[in-house]
Amino acid sequence: MKKEIAYIQALIKNYPRSGKQLNSPFHSDAEILKVKDGYLGVSVDAVSEEIELQLINNPVTLGWLTVTASVSDLSAVGMKTERISLLLKDKNEDQKWQQEFFQGVAQASAEYQIVEVEKIITKGVQTLTACTAYGLSSEAPNLSRVGLVPGDSLFLTGPIGWGNAVALANIALRKQSSELADKFDLSYRPKARWREALFINQYSKVCIDTSDGLLATLKWLEIFNQTKLVIDYKKSLFHPVALEVASLTKVNPWLFMASQNGEFELLFSVSTQKKAEFLTAAMEHEFHFQEIGKVESGAGICLNGKDLNLEQLLDMLHDGVEPEIYIRKMLEYAVNNEIRFEE
Repeated sequence: MKKEIAYIQALIKNYPRSGKQLNSPFHSDAEILKVKDGYLGVSVDAVSEEIELQLINNPVTLGWLTVTASVSDLSAVGMKTERISLLLKDKNEDQKWQQEFFQGVAQASAEYQIVEVEKIITKGVQTLTACTAYGLSSEAPNLSRVGLVPGDSLFLTGPIGWGNAVALANIALRKQSSELADKFDLSYRPKARWREALFINQYSKVCIDTSDGLLATLKWLEIFNQTKLVIDYKKSLFHPVALEVASLTKVNPWLFMASQNGEFELLFSVSTQKKAEFLTAAMEHEFHFQEIGKVESGAGICLNGKDLNLEQLLDMLHDGVEPEIYIRKMLEYAVNNEIRFEE
């Protein structure tokens, strides 16, 4: 992952930055600028590999996912999306496919209470979708990727592994049964946790979404904060669909934590001082957050007492490894490091 950081640093080295921009590179899931009426949050995300590798097949699902990816980034800085600009670059110009794609966009926009949707359709050699999300806040957002302190507790807004499980279903199960793969693909509706984010913003300083998969997300926080993250690796960490697909494909669910086609849960910290107040308020608001670990002095990621060396493992996608090799290496890593659920 340090390779990716170095690449991006070289890419943006001579790129001008607005004097009104509050966040530093890598320190936030979205860009934040001071504007006349408050603070503007902007996030841009594209979906291409998921289409090219057929990790997501259904166009309605893809429309939902395209919107959700950018809305989730704004959520991770504690902002609600007000407006989106949607790009569809379609190599086939299939009107039915486009109609279904924008059906998914409309469903997601309604779910997130987005008041304005701009649509741009163009032709290209490769189908690609992208979404730019905009949010306004009268107060400066509290949430960023930096600020972890030893003693902080780590929470998730919900279970992980759904996105990776759907991707594996489309890669592996589709060869056996298209109907079974379609069941998972058609029902894949991960939600950006914007309501939860507005609540979390009152109690936390550090937040990031899990769209890169939980393991990579943890590694980002470890790198940016130079702390040790100690995680309780339990069955309850995983989404029911992830456990079902793991059973059907006979793979270690670890794969759905380690791979990088994640869902959009929020990983966030709560200090020792605010934890009791946070838990009480969360119960009153009927939010069911999952405590998954804590922050300690030092460096690295620890699962159930095992310190993991992850740098080479997480660099594989940056190096262009084929999905089948990537999956095999992830599963081999789990065997070699005896990664299994805590009973």
